[in-house]
Amino acid sequence: MHDHDDIYIHALEKWGYNAQMDVAIEELSELIKAIIKYRREPTIERAIDMAEELGDVIIMTRQLEIAMAQKYPEFVAWKSDTIQTKLHRIKSRLNDQP
Repeated sequence: MHDHDDIYIHALEKWGYNAQMDVAIEELSELIKAIIKYRREPTIERAIDMAEELGDVIIMTRQLEIAMAQKYPEFVAWKSDTIQTKLHRIKSRLNDQP
């Protein structure tokens, strides 16, 4: 269990998996917009907006992880394996760069 998982589980139970997945999609799109706005105008206000949206995305992605792990017990292992593979690929690319 991670910090605040009880809150995430309660939210999933109260509002349902599909609704929370829809919220996750909304939050991801809001983060995308915040990043674009920051790139156009890199101000402290835009950075704060980006931090707020990133916080929302982190909360929602943890809820997605919990929801998927409840449906597929192997989900966490799948995610961990994927992260390790991708980090290894990034490390290799970094080492290959002049």
